[in-house]
Amino acid sequence: MSAVETAEIVGAAVAVITLAGPVQNLFRRTLGRKWDLYERLYRLGAGAQLNFFIAVIGEPPALGDTVEVDMPDSGAAGAPDGDPSVKRRFLRSTFVDPLFYLVTISDEDEAVLGFSITTRRRRFAPTFYAPRAPSFRRRIAGRLPFGRQSYWLVRFRLGRTNFARAASNLEGTPRIQSSSGARVWLDSEAWYLGSRGHDLTYVFTNTSASPVGGLPEGLEPVPEWEDQEAAIQTDSNCECTFKPWVAAIRTTTQIDTVTVVSSPLQLERWPGAFGPHDDEVRQLP
Repeated sequence: MSAVETAEIVGAAVAVITLAGPVQNLFRRTLGRKWDLYERLYRLGAGAQLNFFIAVIGEPPALGDTVEVDMPDSGAAGAPDGDPSVKRRFLRSTFVDPLFYLVTISDEDEAVLGFSITTRRRRFAPTFYAPRAPSFRRRIAGRLPFGRQSYWLVRFRLGRTNFARAASNLEGTPRIQSSSGARVWLDSEAWYLGSRGHDLTYVFTNTSASPVGGLPEGLEPVPEWEDQEAAIQTDSNCECTFKPWVAAIRTTTQIDTVTVVSSPLQLERWPGAFGPHDDEVRQLP
């Protein structure tokens, strides 16, 4: 091979490499944007810094407000009133994308203690995994019909999978919380998966903030996590089962919001709704 031919080959290779970056970026901004966002969302996790979320999403939150939450006072464990609490301030940040909403709750050090992802389009249906998304290779291996290994406890598609199917591999009974009004509704079930789930609580929700789906038929109010009588019934053998209206909703209603809550915040202390409130994002594109 002559020096001229070698130079031509090297020049062509350099040209291909030079063009590869812009072409890849163009694909990620257009036809491949949905899949690029899927991979970005897989990287998010409780405990990361808020700045990490901003870097992964690629833009700052559209909304931010400070919320006060009554939290146990760890420095007053021996107080005579039995359950002392102090008000702590948290920052609630709402990221707005044409395809999804992302809400984070972070502490004074900007560590994200919990976050929720809400789909805004039926075509945007990322697969959610618990305790976290495995690598691409393991995601492929876990779906093969032969030599199958389980790399996750929960796997479902946001906006496509109903409550019952999403939790089909989980044992026990979740806690239910639901409400409905003239324009807004919220139907959630919470699962604490213990050490296998990295000591996190996972909340599956159908909310009016998402245009995917609609109001669950037969929804009844269950305002408190601690009071489950309206949603769960216990038989003479102390076995818990869902009330008929809950069982029906779980098989017919799709999950459009998933929330991850870490133990420092706790499920009962979560400020406000799971996902954005309709009135907060109504005027945003």
